[in-house]
Amino acid sequence: MVLISVTQFDQNWFIPQTIFMSEAVDLQNNEDKKFDILLVSPNPIYDERVESFAKIYGYSHCQIKVIEGVAETLANILVNFVILDAAPAQDQNDVVGYLQVLRYIFPKTPLLVVCPKRFDKDILQWIRKSGANFIMSENEFLERVRFDFFASQYIGSEYLPVKPHDFKLDSKVSLSLFYYMSANRRYYPIVAANTVVNSARFEKIKKIGDVYIRRTDLERYHNYLQENQDQSANGLIRRCRSQFHEFKESYLNLVNHLTEETEIVSYEEGKRQMEQCQKLSRDLVSAMMSAGSVFDVISQSVQGSFHFCDRAPERAAMVGYLSMMGDVGNPEHAILATLLCDIGLLNLPRECLDIIRKGGVAALDGELRKIYEQHPQFSINCAAQKKLQIDPVVREAILHSHSRINGTGFPRVRAEKVNAEAQLIQVVEFLDDLCQVQWGKPRLNYKDEFKRLLKDPSTWSFLSPTIVQALKGIDS
Repeated sequence: MVLISVTQFDQNWFIPQTIFMSEAVDLQNNEDKKFDILLVSPNPIYDERVESFAKIYGYSHCQIKVIEGVAETLANILVNFVILDAAPAQDQNDVVGYLQVLRYIFPKTPLLVVCPKRFDKDILQWIRKSGANFIMSENEFLERVRFDFFASQYIGSEYLPVKPHDFKLDSKVSLSLFYYMSANRRYYPIVAANTVVNSARFEKIKKIGDVYIRRTDLERYHNYLQENQDQSANGLIRRCRSQFHEFKESYLNLVNHLTEETEIVSYEEGKRQMEQCQKLSRDLVSAMMSAGSVFDVISQSVQGSFHFCDRAPERAAMVGYLSMMGDVGNPEHAILATLLCDIGLLNLPRECLDIIRKGGVAALDGELRKIYEQHPQFSINCAAQKKLQIDPVVREAILHSHSRINGTGFPRVRAEKVNAEAQLIQVVEFLDDLCQVQWGKPRLNYKDEFKRLLKDPSTWSFLSPTIVQALKGIDS
């Protein structure tokens, strides 16, 4: 009998309850038949790692020790993220075999393979070609932040926020629409796939306000918007939202490539991913300029709960928009610097993230503080290790994205070293942190807070007067 450890969380307090059960009985009888994380590993240390991560975010997870004999049962459940431990495999054929079984059962689910150091480059390439989305060494998986980032991004965004006005009256949608019940943290369907949005359904989703689609339906969502284009204000906003989701997907692929330690992706592939990300960012900024008011459009298209990098696409879009509309710096340089400036954080020890979650960056001290303040250089190193060329302006913006013209921040440099692109990153980061949705508090309006920020004399301590005046001239 194969034993499976299943961790579930109380809906209100997220108190873990771990029980050991027979997969043949309990997984089939599981009420939801759904888990956020599936761990395929006999290693209790891996289980502790996943359980600790799941507890923080309120995720559920299950562990199977071996995959033989359980494929049929796994086919009856839904999983948002799969982790395969490659260590028990006798050879590369075993790893690939396990991987292909999991990919067959979960064709669209993000899949991470944790590899021992003994695997050489050729085997890692074979694993990637066989369907692995992510590859990490054991040390990286257990000790670094990178796993937390990608798992939270893909699990936390199983459902993506869209707006009622994205859908047209009397149009047919090929994807299901959901609403979110915060009381029990569940998504419930309100419009089934392949349904015509008649008057009653249209009014229903308008009353709800925020509706969601499955991440796996993102392509259908894009196709729907393409088929129902219009040049009204709502039509332009739909275009922005669609392009933003595409932009974020491209960003995650780029970060995965830049931070992967295995170095199995070619320079050409990395260059292609960066160019694709830059193209999508240019298209998005153009759409934002046409749409007019864009602050809330972008801010409401992303859910950030991680702490590191998860809101970088949203911030990059805003930085690019402000750069272009205010004629401040170079928009392409500003966007790329925003996307790259914090990816070095994914190389930090988990201990750093734990401290920041509890007390913020200010709670870091000693050696951990020094490591944290080195992350802009780590970001540069990630690109350099992949042999990707970065413009000197972008490099300076990344290195000084946390510096201030008044000599504070890190690293401390002269005011003239903090270029316009770096200053735009700082103002958008400040604004984004200010407008994050907080439990029990009303959502702040980005446009109003932006104008208030520029009127505050203290803002001038980290922005040059020239940039403040330029930003004040933007009619957003």
